[in-house]
Amino acid sequence: MNPSMVIKVRNLRKTYQDGTHALRGLKLEVHEGEILCVAGPNGAGKTTLLRILATQLLPTSGEVQILGIDAIRYPKHVRPYLGVISQEARPDPDRTPWQQIFYYGWARGLGRSLAKSRTEEILKLLGLWEMRDRIARELSGGLRQRLLLGMTLISGAPILILDEPTVGLDPIARRDLWDIIGQLKTSSTILLTTHSMEEAEIISDRVAVLYDGTLIAVDSPQRLITTLPYSQKVLLTSICHRSFVNSLKEFGNTREVAGKVIVYPNSSSCLHPLVDHLTRQGKSFLVGPITLEDYYLEIVGGKR
Repeated sequence: MNPSMVIKVRNLRKTYQDGTHALRGLKLEVHEGEILCVAGPNGAGKTTLLRILATQLLPTSGEVQILGIDAIRYPKHVRPYLGVISQEARPDPDRTPWQQIFYYGWARGLGRSLAKSRTEEILKLLGLWEMRDRIARELSGGLRQRLLLGMTLISGAPILILDEPTVGLDPIARRDLWDIIGQLKTSSTILLTTHSMEEAEIISDRVAVLYDGTLIAVDSPQRLITTLPYSQKVLLTSICHRSFVNSLKEFGNTREVAGKVIVYPNSSSCLHPLVDHLTRQGKSFLVGPITLEDYYLEIVGGKR
């Protein structure tokens, strides 16, 4: 295995007893020190992939190497290198952040003195120091997610596997957790799943897009975006009749979202005529750059 490659997946397949094909010959590599976001619609195979990598689920067939170790044959050898937060993970509501992080570190084999010093370090890193003696049920959702991350970090595992770590958080709590995840990149390789394309675009080095158990794209957010034939979009903020929406198709692709219309000009030369046309018709609109969400809607939406 390449020294910079910490996870190597080859021909990974998972078929459940009911006949559902969750993964169909997946091939993926994760490099040291990167943040890789795994995206895709519900049922794409994201959680199945992470559970297999976390040695919580056996594949039907295929190869998984973690730090050069066969993770399927020797899961116990791999687990000390992994820090995992599953979708179902919840902190104990009646224990404090200090208690949960400290005792988890102790259970992972740290001595009392080291567990104590590392607990203090992690609580301060995560902004939980002032709340260290409050029981978890009194903490906000964002702080409880930080606590789960703290329990993962105290093991010192170099590979973090996080299944939708920011789901359900408000925008401020979500961005706070993004900042923390970004800081962890200096000492960890991070693999996480997300439904938020904004999240994937901001924090990831690469994005892997799954659809129906198959990897359909993997690259940096910027390179994925540049594969689209357009670089800008026009969002109409005023109500438009169907006939008017149809007339916009000569300028590019149109997409209707939540009652609003987005136009993706066929080329840069189409943008100015489109803007002139909308201005003459008295329409309100915004011009902006293409985002990863636009890419995702194009590549995944086109398969549905």
